[in-house]
Amino acid sequence: MADSQFNKIVGRLKEEGLITSVQGEGAYRLTKSAHEISVYDVFSIIEGELRLNHCLQEDGLSQSCGVQDYFGNLQDALVDVLSKKYIANIDMGWQKRAGA
Repeated sequence: MADSQFNKIVGRLKEEGLITSVQGEGAYRLTKSAHEISVYDVFSIIEGELRLNHCLQEDGLSQSCGVQDYFGNLQDALVDVLSKKYIANIDMGWQKRAGA
């Protein structure tokens, strides 16, 4: 990941109060428990509100879109799943690599 992209993501997470910098260490820490931060929390801060299809945009186009209900239901289900998954439960494999 490029430094500029990393800094942009970190900036957004800091603005939203999800992380804070650790003075003198050049590091960041979560402002609340990883068990309280959903995958959707992080996604929506970085990417904005989830929209699977242009039909679901709030710009008036959705009224004439024939697949609005389909994508709306799919989007709602995805948001529901991501909102129930917490970053504490993501296995990044760090422990395996560290012990190898």
